Amino acid sequence: MALEFRGSDGLTVRYYAWGSGDALPPVFLHHGFTADAHLDWVDPGIVAALVARGRRVHALVGAALRVLPGDHLAVMRHPDSAAAVADFLTPAG
Repeated sequence: MALEFRGSDGLTVRYYAWGSGDALPPVFLHHGFTADAHLDWVDPGIVAALVARGRRVHALVGAALRVLPGDHLAVMRHPDSAAAVADFLTPAG
């Protein structure tokens, strides 16, 4: 299931989250331009291996930022989307 938050620029950022480990730093996975989180990270077993080792894992959903329905190039116009997710998920302190 995808989670989401509204970035400081007003756009909605969608991401996946797996695992619940807090002892180790979380892992943020970013897929390539022509793929998605499931193709690159879930299907090959990478997410499962990281979670099995006690890591929280996060990955962007598709292009993550959707300005208009089906706007798959939005992430290219907003290259800081990965940083926005990382900042959002990192506890203050």
